[in-house]
Parts: sequence; structure tokens; C-alpha cells
Amino acid sequence: MMEREAPGLISFAQKAAHVCNRCRIRKQKCDRVLPRCNRCVSSDRHCDYSQHRPMPQANEETEPLVVRDESCSQADLSCRGTNALVQRLSSCADPFTHSSPATIRLWDLLREILDLADFDINDALHAYGTGVHPWCPILDESMLPNGSDDLARDPAKYPMFSLCMWFLSIRPCPHSKGMVASELYRTMKQVFAVINRDGEVVVEKLQIGMMIAVFEVSHGLRSQASMTVSNCAVMLQSLDLAKPQDRLDRCKHMLQWLGPSLLRLECTIHLSSTSQRSPLVIPPSHSIHTMLHNGLGSVIPPAVLHPNAISPRKLFFRTAVSLASGRVSAYIHAQNQGLIPDDTYEQVNESVNKVIGMLQGGPASDTWLHCASFAMLVCSHILLQHTEYHRHATRTSSTAELAYITARLHASRVMAWNMLRVAIEVIETETAVPHVPFAALCAVLRGSIAVLETRTLDSEDIVHASDVNKLSRIARWFAGRWYIGKEYINRIQELSL
Repeated sequence: MMEREAPGLISFAQKAAHVCNRCRIRKQKCDRVLPRCNRCVSSDRHCDYSQHRPMPQANEETEPLVVRDESCSQADLSCRGTNALVQRLSSCADPFTHSSPATIRLWDLLREILDLADFDINDALHAYGTGVHPWCPILDESMLPNGSDDLARDPAKYPMFSLCMWFLSIRPCPHSKGMVASELYRTMKQVFAVINRDGEVVVEKLQIGMMIAVFEVSHGLRSQASMTVSNCAVMLQSLDLAKPQDRLDRCKHMLQWLGPSLLRLECTIHLSSTSQRSPLVIPPSHSIHTMLHNGLGSVIPPAVLHPNAISPRKLFFRTAVSLASGRVSAYIHAQNQGLIPDDTYEQVNESVNKVIGMLQGGPASDTWLHCASFAMLVCSHILLQHTEYHRHATRTSSTAELAYITARLHASRVMAWNMLRVAIEVIETETAVPHVPFAALCAVLRGSIAVLETRTLDSEDIVHASDVNKLSRIARWFAGRWYIGKEYINRIQELSL
């Protein structure tokens, strides 16, 4: 039933002298139409025009739980929201036991915060399912849309994961100077500290830590991501499985893919960087590397009709690629620091080529962009060849040796640039970017930058000006979703001068 006009009468909208309280709190434009503004009508909510009396200073009673950025209207926690959430969480002995009174009270507060933020958990889950889950599964498949334990159907059951979905869904605002300024990010770091204060390690705490690391690496907070991954590695090693049998079985099932996901996160931190790399926190000598290597096996699981991110074959290649990429990152770091690598170039190169052989030359080109494993493998390969070329060029090497590594570098450059051309064909608009796994597109962009960085080292110029323009366009769109893209925009501009 329409509230604006009656049949047969000329429409005349009466307006209030000030905005309604709901629009005022959200800092949204209000049309002030009586009896309800258009925003309240569209969401079927009570519209309150009672006079707001501002106080000289905000306090715990007047400051809203959620505020909005004036430049992009994106919701963020206020200081009051942070304090309220941390205090409510601190009163929970176990925030992952959804039936406890303290956890119910926590969800009541979270529900109010998410409602004020106009958060749509269905949209957030779908975004997680396309942008994060394919390359770094953290939540169980059953919690995704249409799963048997779909988080959107009963968000109160997993209040902390509902908070994480909001956290992962936030985007950079156009004039933002970095995601570290986000109050929600600072709150999540406090949340991670609070839930770990008792020293007991449970798989849900590991999952939250890994989601924080995903946020950090995708928004260019590498040092913070390395610290978070380091903490998660300790948690993974000391995970207490002395639980009731049903929880024990669930933990064993989840650790089969959380371990490879954590290693994938570590590799992404290093491959994504355009500058000097820090040491790996999970180096090839780490027990997690050893555990995953020993459990990998030599037989590739068969393909299935409807695979998901934790299908045996997907898990096999995610693990194999991450192990090989980790060896590449360790080798590059050692060479950059003037250290003696644990593995020789030939050993590292062979490990990468072995996985390429397992992929039988790689998946079909029309699926490259959605195969984070293949994209990361190609990115690792060109960064390795660039490092080795530099090592040979700065020492006394024979002409034959330099020609050999130049040929390998050329082959890598061709493969990386071909991946970019596939991306150019697939990503025709900015709206396509969220539907591509972050790590896949990140590896394509970083590999393309490596092609530009090695342009003078290859006698055959495979780079066309039109491709560089399209690369810049994709990087701008990428930066609209993931802040790390701004680093790539700057680097592309430097190399294009």
C-alpha cells in the first residue's frame, strides 16, 4: 500500500524540517517526506522524526555504534562500537558455543551493529565464495550459500564468522590512505587477542586469524599479515584436538585443508610484493612444510564432476603449488640478501617444472584466470627466472650460461603475458573483478609487472602499448576492491615512463 498519495488527488509531499533519526545515524541522504522517508519505506522500518538534540561531546550514550565515511558512505565501527563489542566478547567464556547466554548477548549486539551497517550476509558470503574461498578455503563448504550449514540461514549460530564476513567485505574508499585506518580492522585485531587470551587453541580461532591475514595481504598490509600468519602457524602446530569425538573428527577434517590454505597465504604475501621481500615465517625447513610435503603423495587424485575448493584434486594442486612457490620465495630472499640458499637454482626450478608437468602444461586457457594455483605457479616461475638472470648478469658467467637463463626467462615472460591477455578478455568491466579469486588476479598482475620489469632483458619485445593500457585499467579496477592494487598502479606507471 502506497503512503505517498491517494487515488484521484494531486500528489503533494509534506516534508519534515529535519532528516529522520535513522538516516541521521547512518549519515545518509534523507528526502524528509512525511510520514516516512523513502529509505524507511523501502526497508519497511519505523521512521522517527523526533527532534535530535546534539550534545557538545559524544559519549557512550550518544555516539552511534556504526559510522559512515563521508566520501563513500561505507559503514565502519565507531569507538563506542569497538568498546561495546570487545567488552561483550570479553564476557564470553567460549564465543563459539552459540547456545550460551553470553554468546546470545554477543550476537544481540552484533546483530544491531550489522543492521546499522546495512550488512547483507548473503551478498558477503557470495563475495567470499568467489573472491577468497577458491584459493584459500577457511570456512567449511557446508557454511557457504546453499550448504547444509549455510551461515546466512542462521548467522546467530556463528556470530564471530558473521562479523568476519562483514570485515572481509569492506572495500577501500576512493580517498583512503590505507585500510590500516579502518576501525573495524583495529577491532578485529583486538578480537583476535581477546579470543586467544585463555591460551586454549581451537580451530575456530585459527580460522578467524586466517581471515584477518586474508584481509591484510589483500590490502597490502604485508608486515601485519606476516605476523598474523606466524601466530596462525603456531596455533596450527599446537592445535588441541583433545575434544569430544564429534569435534575431534571435525577438526581432523578441517586441518586437511586449513594447513595448505595457511601455506598459500604465506606464499601470496611474498609473491604479491613488488619490493624487497621479508623472510618467510613458514620456510621450507618449517615443520608445516614437512608435514604437507610428506602427506602430499605422488598420485594425483582423479577429477570429479562437481569439484569444490576442498576436493582432493584441488587440495593436491594447492599444496603442491604452495610448496614449490615457498621454495621460490626462500631462494629469492636468500639471493637478495646475499645469503647462501638452502636449495640451488636447479633444484628450485625443477620443483616448479615438476608441478607444471603435473598440470600437463596447465589448465585450459579459458580457465586460467579462475585457477589461482596455475596463476601463482606462473608468477613464481617468472620471479625465479628474473632473480637468476640478475645473479648471472652481476657475476662472471659464460655467454652460454647467460643465453640459457635468458631463454628460460623469455618462456616465462610469454606465459605470464598470455595470462594477462586472458584476463583482458574476461574482465571487461569493473564488476567482473569481485568474481575472480583475489590470489589469481593478484598473481596475473604481479606476473605482468615482472614482464615489464624484464623488458630490456629479452631480445623479443612481447609487450604492446595497448596491452599496457588495458593492464593499467584492470589494476585500477582491482584497486577498487583490494587496496594492494594501488601499489600495482604506481609500479605500472613507473615502468611505463
